[in-house]
Amino acid sequence: MKRSLLVCLLALPVMLTSCINQSEIKSLNARVTQNEQRMQQLSSQVGNVEQVLPGQAEMWAQVQAMRQELNTVRGQMDEMTAGNGTGHMAQLTAKVARLETAVRMMAAQMGVQVDVLDTPVAGETPPGAVPADGAAMAPGTAATPETAPTQTAGQTAPQTVPSAPQAANDQKDTATRLYDSGMNAFASRNYKGAVKAFTDFTKTYANHSLASNAHFWRGESYYQLKDYAGAALAYQDVIQKFPGSGKFQSAMLKQGMAFYYAGKKDAAKLRLEELVKKYPASPEAGRAKKFMEQNK
Repeated sequence: MKRSLLVCLLALPVMLTSCINQSEIKSLNARVTQNEQRMQQLSSQVGNVEQVLPGQAEMWAQVQAMRQELNTVRGQMDEMTAGNGTGHMAQLTAKVARLETAVRMMAAQMGVQVDVLDTPVAGETPPGAVPADGAAMAPGTAATPETAPTQTAGQTAPQTVPSAPQAANDQKDTATRLYDSGMNAFASRNYKGAVKAFTDFTKTYANHSLASNAHFWRGESYYQLKDYAGAALAYQDVIQKFPGSGKFQSAMLKQGMAFYYAGKKDAAKLRLEELVKKYPASPEAGRAKKFMEQNK
């Protein structure tokens, strides 16, 4: 009897782990399915390989890479369901979270309305929270604040005066952290927090190399909040102050769309037609034409 009881007790953690894993796998499976739908919509917006424009080639490659990674996750999940997997649920969850964030950012920049993006899924990162893996979606700007060194009671902190280069680096790090906080807030759907971070950035670091991007993503944050007037003004800052910015054409496209949804259809038509006339071969011009055709 005692031996049977001992066997049952030893088996209990395995049984509980199996149940937990099945529940987690089911939740993660729903997220993977939703992301597959998101990327299908993005693919249809970008176009097929034969029709893709030069400016869209990189975007197309990114979508295909994400779809391939999702297929890998799907295979690992199937193995775990069958009890043959060696993957860890935490790693798979983090990978899906990164893909979800990447899809949201790409959809926003493309000006694509991806319906399932606004559908919350059980276990998904809530608004205002940084994804579990801590990944910021600003390529090349993933700056993580360092933990301040602890000070022992009674110990006096050394008073050192930073050199000029060090002070410049400190300011750069502060600016990058502020920008990244806005990107993380946007990726986590904390759009009000993103507006605040990007507004603070543009006021404090008006001449920074990321200033045009900050104005653009401030506009994107307003756009997601359906504050189309605020979005149009933010896009105007990009258009007016940074005509050489890489976000210039995207700002024209999104401002036209913001005007349309704000009820300013004449202004929307003028802006989108200007984009098509000035940059006819650009991906943004193609999307502007499609938008005007669909919203006559």
